[in-house]
Amino acid sequence: MMEVKDVKGKRLGFIKDIDINFHEECIVGFIISSYNIFQKEVKVLIEDIIIFNDIMVVKKISHKKSLELNSIKGMDVIDKNNNILGMVEEIVFEAIDFKIQGFIISSGIVKDFISGKRILLPKNLILGEKSILCVYEDKKIEFFSRPHKIIVEDDKHEEIL
Repeated sequence: MMEVKDVKGKRLGFIKDIDINFHEECIVGFIISSYNIFQKEVKVLIEDIIIFNDIMVVKKISHKKSLELNSIKGMDVIDKNNNILGMVEEIVFEAIDFKIQGFIISSGIVKDFISGKRILLPKNLILGEKSILCVYEDKKIEFFSRPHKIIVEDDKHEEIL
């Protein structure tokens, strides 16, 4: 929902989605929900971004097509044994070079709360038409994002919020 302006300060809209290059593991642009009633949405390529901070300032808009994050959100992520690991929920990317650092995978509300959400590296994933294949086999190192502590520890280690 970051606001987007052009170099003259004109408000163009706000970020609605992200365009990604799954193979190159990077973001190629952003889809902007336009304030202009004649243009429903516009795209901004990474090379046209001047400032990416609290707001985005861009040189120009584009109409180039690529893979949108919303088109893979909710896709099942499976392993080589056809076990479902979860569904794509979000991505993590570096705001400096726009490289994708990981995909956040949700296994359901209850399991996410108990075990945390899984974070998979893009180099271990293969995008298919209906699902994403995880080819990573080493179970010694797995990344999870866990909810913050619910239990507050005091001197007796027994107090619960």
